[in-house]
This record gives sequence, C-alpha cells and structure tokens, in this order.
Amino acid sequence: RKPTFTAEEEIMLVDHIINVAKLYYGITPHELRRIAYEFAEANKIKHTFNTTTKLAGKDWLYLFLRRHPHISLRQPEGTSLNRITAFNKDSVNHFYSNLSDVLEIFRFKANQVYNVDETGITTVQKKCPKVYAQKGTKKVGAATSAEKGRTVTVVFCINAAGNYIPPMLIFPR
Repeated sequence: RKPTFTAEEEIMLVDHIINVAKLYYGITPHELRRIAYEFAEANKIKHTFNTTTKLAGKDWLYLFLRRHPHISLRQPEGTSLNRITAFNKDSVNHFYSNLSDVLEIFRFKANQVYNVDETGITTVQKKCPKVYAQKGTKKVGAATSAEKGRTVTVVFCINAAGNYIPPMLIFPR
C-alpha cells in the first residue's frame, strides 16, 4: 500500500517530532495521529484517515514508525519550566568562569570543596504520558508545573575527598 505522505512530507513530520521533543513538549501517539490528519487536510493531501475522529489510523502510525526507526516512544522525565529556562550555555559558562576564579584565588583542598544537590519527592506523582523522540536520546523531558501535591526536598552534600554530611529533609509547611 502506498504511504499517504511523500518521503519529503514524512521528513517534515519527523523533524517536527524531534524539534518539539527538544523543546520539552513531546508528541503522544494520539497527538501524532491528530497532527497527521490535520497535516493531510491542511495540505489537501488525499488520505483514508477517519474524518469523524479526525485522526490518522493506528495502522498508519505503525507503518510510519516502521519507516522511521530512529523515532521511538519514550517515557519523558518531568522538568520544571524554571529549570528549562535557567540552564543555558551563557549561564553555565558564567558559573564555571566564576568557579575557576574562586578556586585559583583560595586554592582549596579536596576535603574543602563540597557539592550539594537536592531532589524533590512529590506526594502526588503523576506519570507523564509516553512521547515520541529520536532514538538514542539519553533523556526525554516534559515540561511540568508544580501546582498540585506537596514536595519533600532532600538535600545531599559530599566533598571531593568522599566525605559526606547526612541528608537533610525539608518538609513543606
């Protein structure tokens, strides 16, 4: 059976999937079927998609993924919008420049340099739906909000010599 879209049109869909995954807004299987339908309609491409549900079929999705094995269904990791926007090349370069200056001035020993990290454990964990992304991507993110549930924060601290401070738990008020 001949595919609904040309190779070039399918590459446009693949590029869209990869680009939105990089922006932390992955496409679920249902959304991809809807996008395929809307793409066909908007470009007046002849199709056999369901006009009642306005979705491409599951068989179309299966064959599309078979033709593009570098796209796979992945479980994204929830990432807050603050973390997404704060982590950029300029911020990281600025941090390491400052760190280098401080280490050069004070000449700290390994047991004087500590790394602190925190993680939040939410009381209401909502699993993100699986989304499509490029195969081989180490982590797939999904933008989330912290509107519901309560978070207990756990703080860990260890130095470069391997010494650590017992973890601290921070409970919400």
